[in-house]
Amino acid sequence: MYLSKHHSKLLVIACNTATVAGIDWYRTHMREIPIIGVVPVIKTAAQTSKTKKIIVLATDFTTKSSYQKELIKTFASDCKVTAIRAPQLVTEVERGEVNSSEIKQTVRNILGSKIAEGVDVIVLGSTHFTFLREVIRAIVGEGVAVLDSGGAVARQIKRVLEARSEIARKQKETHVFYTTGNPKRVSRVSTKLMGAPMTFVYAKL
Repeated sequence: MYLSKHHSKLLVIACNTATVAGIDWYRTHMREIPIIGVVPVIKTAAQTSKTKKIIVLATDFTTKSSYQKELIKTFASDCKVTAIRAPQLVTEVERGEVNSSEIKQTVRNILGSKIAEGVDVIVLGSTHFTFLREVIRAIVGEGVAVLDSGGAVARQIKRVLEARSEIARKQKETHVFYTTGNPKRVSRVSTKLMGAPMTFVYAKL
């Protein structure tokens, strides 16, 4: 998809896997617009943890990536960081299942023993897992911080748009959602996850 500078103010790669896989390529080939990626908040986790024991939940690709390993080496070298691949959680979220007894048991199986070992920070290294925050919180308890990059990304978007004087004032907002998947299915699942009507249209790459 070609992104014209006349139509695109900002591009957010709202996926940890897509960011670690190609953020440098995106910035090289689309220099005309600012690009903001999403990566696991390892630095914040290391600063937050008192026990210096951290879990990073992510996809297979992100977990294995040199990008995440470098984040851990740079910002959490004094911590015990357990990187856990959780593809089964990705699958369930993409089905719209975020509060079932099955997914709760899966989360318990993944996190239970680690929490018992003193982990006090969990990093949600996939944007999918934000939808599981409340389930995770209920299982691990209030003594464990559950972090994602949503707030940091939102603040960076605001800073970039303000610096470019591109935040609209008193204008009616519009949203257009595209998917390369089945638009009916994506619309149904997204509406369920977001709790508000969302309609996607098919976009061919």
